[in-house]
Amino acid sequence: MYADLVVLKERIEGYRHIAIEFLRILFGLFLVGKGYTYVENPSELAYYITLVAIPGYTDLIVHYIVAAYVVGGLLIAIGLYTRLVILIQVPVILGAILMVHAQSGILNSGLQFETAVLSLLLLSSFLYYGSGRWSLDHLVLQKHHDNNG
Repeated sequence: MYADLVVLKERIEGYRHIAIEFLRILFGLFLVGKGYTYVENPSELAYYITLVAIPGYTDLIVHYIVAAYVVGGLLIAIGLYTRLVILIQVPVILGAILMVHAQSGILNSGLQFETAVLSLLLLSSFLYYGSGRWSLDHLVLQKHHDNNG
């Protein structure tokens, strides 16, 4: 009986990467969707930026945020340059948490604060775990290793 539980535990742990990678792919697609909402309605994002940003740089910051969400989300989803993209993504999420949601009130933001905090936690997790086996990073590194190997 105990041996069966050990085998089951090892089998489950062997598939843990699938759940993490599935979550990475879904989170990347979520970021693409979030960026697309700002492409469709840039005035909403520009409004938040004007509340906290340096005047005259609103358009530049809006473009940075939209690119971080859309391009960064796509790269996270396919697992290409995952850790680098996450490092680019973190200032966007931290800015949303500290500058926008902290000023508008944590409980008054309609789950946007909680979504931003969860996004930051997921980014931190993927920064630690990396892109995983089902990613272009892994595929490129494997080809590079096979060619030099």
